[in-house]
Amino acid sequence: MKRCLLHIGAPKTGSTALQKFLAMNHERLRRLGLHYPEVSLRGFGHHDIAFLVGGGYPTWATPQDRPLEELVRDLADTVASSPMVALSSENFYLLPNPPGVAQLLEQAGIGAGDVRVIVYLRRQDEAHLSWYNQAVKAQGYSGSIADNIGETHSLWDYAAQLKRWAAVFGADNLVVRTYQLPDAPGGDIRRDFLRIAGLPEDGFDFPRENVNSRINAEILEFQRLINQLPLSPQQKRGAHKELIELTAQTTGTSLFTDAALLGAKERAAILARHAEGNAAVARAYLKRDRLFDDAMPPGLPPSAARTELSCEKLVYILGWLIAKRPN
Repeated sequence: MKRCLLHIGAPKTGSTALQKFLAMNHERLRRLGLHYPEVSLRGFGHHDIAFLVGGGYPTWATPQDRPLEELVRDLADTVASSPMVALSSENFYLLPNPPGVAQLLEQAGIGAGDVRVIVYLRRQDEAHLSWYNQAVKAQGYSGSIADNIGETHSLWDYAAQLKRWAAVFGADNLVVRTYQLPDAPGGDIRRDFLRIAGLPEDGFDFPRENVNSRINAEILEFQRLINQLPLSPQQKRGAHKELIELTAQTTGTSLFTDAALLGAKERAAILARHAEGNAAVARAYLKRDRLFDDAMPPGLPPSAARTELSCEKLVYILGWLIAKRPN
């Protein structure tokens, strides 16, 4: 029997860290019976497969030339030589097409009943904050966080999203975990994934690293303004690594203010919107009444703060970019 661990995200739940771990430990995992296929890996994840089976590349993604049929053939070769394979991309969740994924895996030699769909769910207010940061820094998004919440609230309707996957793969084949910072499931999403796979942790390194860092609120506002320019998504995010580094270098200083983009009032409204669905997911998959701990972060203001960049701070950011990229 061929088996597949299909990690679908959700977005902003440590997926990049998990994918990097699986890719960097590819050989050791293979010796333990789990193959992480090198099928058009992009940034350590199987994002091209997810994009193509989900209907095509979004405007913010850079396409590659290989068609889906060729990727499926490569995957079938891996499946033929491995008892268990793992695929990982948060874009399976972002661009959901469970019937298409099931058909793809069937073509590669894995039946729907032999797939375990693994998903990590993040509290919706935290998910909105993290997703907005990602959309601005890497996808060219130029709207406000209120705009983004209005456009993407259905993305975090976990009851509806899981229903799609359960209809194809069966609810019993869904492995649902909650992901709340600062603690991931079991303390580390990488360790949790190994436990799901039935593999030992011995011999693996679990370095502490942040592989997909956020940008400070004021620096993010700079990127949002850049995103309003008539540039391609690739051009807009051309300096996002430098802006991430600037955030890291100035954390703990008074140079930039990291204002709360969502206050207690806005966060409570988001959680109230999803309360019924969250309770249903908790009962169905975790055998409990509550999906998340709904306590608010300490020191949170009642309402969101307005983020405006002074000319002085614009000079700071531009000076940093010129120093980092003098050409």
